[in-house]
Amino acid sequence: MNNKIKYIAGTAFLLATLLIVSCKGMVSQKNEEPSSQDEKTYLTLQVNNRRQTYRTLAYDKNQAFEIEKFTDFVLVGKYENEEEKNLFEAASYSDLPQKIEITSGQWEFSLYAKYNNIEFSDEGKSQYIMKGKENSISFTLKPVEEFGGCDISFTLTDSQVSKVEVTLKSSSDGTIILDKSPLQISENNGAKTVSFKRSMASESERLASGRYYARFDFYTGQEGPKGYALLNEYESYLIITAAFTTSANIALDFNELYTITYKYMTDEGAEVELVDAANFALGSNSFIPFYYSKGSEITLPKAKQENKVFLGWKKQASEEYISEIKATDQTNFTLVAQIAEPVLYVSEDGDDSIDSNDKGFTSANPLKTIEAACKQLKQFCESDFDWTIYINGEVTGIPTGSGNNPTYGPIIISDEENEE
Repeated sequence: MNNKIKYIAGTAFLLATLLIVSCKGMVSQKNEEPSSQDEKTYLTLQVNNRRQTYRTLAYDKNQAFEIEKFTDFVLVGKYENEEEKNLFEAASYSDLPQKIEITSGQWEFSLYAKYNNIEFSDEGKSQYIMKGKENSISFTLKPVEEFGGCDISFTLTDSQVSKVEVTLKSSSDGTIILDKSPLQISENNGAKTVSFKRSMASESERLASGRYYARFDFYTGQEGPKGYALLNEYESYLIITAAFTTSANIALDFNELYTITYKYMTDEGAEVELVDAANFALGSNSFIPFYYSKGSEITLPKAKQENKVFLGWKKQASEEYISEIKATDQTNFTLVAQIAEPVLYVSEDGDDSIDSNDKGFTSANPLKTIEAACKQLKQFCESDFDWTIYINGEVTGIPTGSGNNPTYGPIIISDEENEE
C-alpha cells in the first residue's frame, strides 16, 4: 500500500494566559478594585491557561500549554519616571507568590517566563495602581521567538527496510531544509522504528513556525552493485507552531517487494551471481531490476559474456525460459543465464521446429536445414560474433585444395559485406 497522505499535519495556536487578579479570582475595573484588609496596596496572583485545538500528522486532539510546567517567572515593573526593576522572580509555577505589595501610581509591567526552555513574554502593560486596593492585571504570554520543533516516529511493519531518507522544504518559498537526509533505524525485539526529531531548544535544529512539505522515503537493499530499491514513500504537510513540538506516531505498511537474482553457470559447473553492470548488455536507458513489486511489468536485461551468445534466462531448476516479469507475478525469481558458443548444428536427423531459444546450439538438438539455422542465427546475431554452422557433424563450407580429398572451411557469417 502506498501511503501518501496530504494535508494531515500538526498545527497549534497556543497561548498561555497569566492573570494577576483579586484573591477572589475576579477581574474588576479600576474603580471597583476591592480594598485590602490592611489598607496596603497589592497585586494578588491567580494563574490560568487557555486550551486550544491543533492537529498532528496522525490525529486531532485538544492540547494546552500546561501552566504548571512554565518556569523562570519574572515580573518587571517601571514606576512612573523611575528605572524598571524586578518585582518578583519564581523558579516554577508553585513558587509564584499569592500577592505582592506595591506602590500606588502609574506603572508599566512586563512578564517573562519559559516553557520547555522557550522564552515567553508579554511586555509594556500600562496600568494605574490604586492605593489601598488589591489591583488586578492580566498578561497573555507569547513566544519571544517564532520557532518550534517536531517529533515524528514511524513503526515499520516490514523488516526489509534498510534505509530511510527525509526531504523537508518550506511550503511558502520552496527553500530546501533537508534533501534526502538519512535517518537512523532502531531495532528492538525485532521491531524497527525511525524517528525524525527537530528540537526547538537547539538553534541548529529548530524550525521557524510555518508550513513545510515533508517526504520520507523507505528503501530495501544494501550498499554495493545492487544498491537500494524504493519500498514506499510517505508525504505530508507539517505545520510548525512557535514553542510547540508537533508529534505523531505512525504505523506504516509497505508494498510487497520481491527479488530477482541473476546467475550463470561456469564451464566447471559452478553458479556465479551476476550483480555488476559489466555482466549485462545495457542500452542507454536500460537498468538492472533486482527488485519488483506486485503489478510491475519488467523486461529482463540481457546477460553479457565475452565471445558467447546469450540465449535467454531460465528459472532455476526449470527448463522454462522467461523474458519478462508480468503484472500478476508475486514471487522471488532466481534466473540462470543460458550461454552458448556462436555455433549452430544442422543434421538430416534434426528438425526445424524452433520450440526453444537453444534449438540448434548443441549437436544433440540440431536443426534440419541451413535456412532454419540462418533464422536462428538472425535472432541472436551480434555484430562482433563470427558464426560457425556444422552440418552432419562436420565443418563444411567452400572446398579448398584439389584432388579426391578436398578440405572444407567453416561457413563464416558476419556483418561485413561480401562474406558468407
